[in-house]
Amino acid sequence: MIDRDINQGIKDENDNEQNETTAETTKQKPKSSKRKADKKRIWSEDQVAHLINIWSSEEVLYNVKHKLYFNKQERQKCLERVRLSLLDNLEIEVTEKDISDKMTALRTYSGYYGAERRKG
Repeated sequence: MIDRDINQGIKDENDNEQNETTAETTKQKPKSSKRKADKKRIWSEDQVAHLINIWSSEEVLYNVKHKLYFNKQERQKCLERVRLSLLDNLEIEVTEKDISDKMTALRTYSGYYGAERRKG
């Protein structure tokens, strides 16, 4: 009788350990810590034209031969000036990332559009 109680106790402990192990392995992995992309900003034609005009005045942002082109701090200062100009002149709140993303999109689109025109 005592042997049976001891064996039952050992069996119960083993079952508990297996259940805990199974529960640990079946837990869902934590979700990625990557932040979901923010909602894209919609730019009007006037805003895009103004952005292009300001961007072209900041040669450090696009001219790879400029001596400060590879200086991240200088490029950051230029982006900040572009952001402030948009805020002052058009009263639009944008981040430096919004500006950078828009200019990348414009370069990509214009490169594609130019290639399509040459094929046509």
